[in-house]
Amino acid sequence: MQPPLHGRGTGHSYRQNAQGHLVGDFKEKTLLDVEKASWVIGGNKMGVMTKRAKWAFGKKEDAEKFKAENGGDLASFEQAVKASYEDMYADTKLIRERRKMRKMEHKHN
Repeated sequence: MQPPLHGRGTGHSYRQNAQGHLVGDFKEKTLLDVEKASWVIGGNKMGVMTKRAKWAFGKKEDAEKFKAENGGDLASFEQAVKASYEDMYADTKLIRERRKMRKMEHKHN
């Protein structure tokens, strides 16, 4: 039995099978093709893997309702992938800068 996925986004929990890549539908908690999903990027609902959340939905109207309630932007899978890579870069850069600052602080103490 495979664990459920929660429509988290692309740098996260998507799974490949014989048909292609799958992602969890945030509302329905079912798997769907990443290319056919309607995506919402950002908004005020906290993300899982990066600061900027990416949510997948099997129905465009579910994505639109989520956006109306939580903000964010409707997007394609390609846009979600691009956003994931941008976010991973920004998060990694921030982590490296924080480590560098800690090292400098530790050196001076």
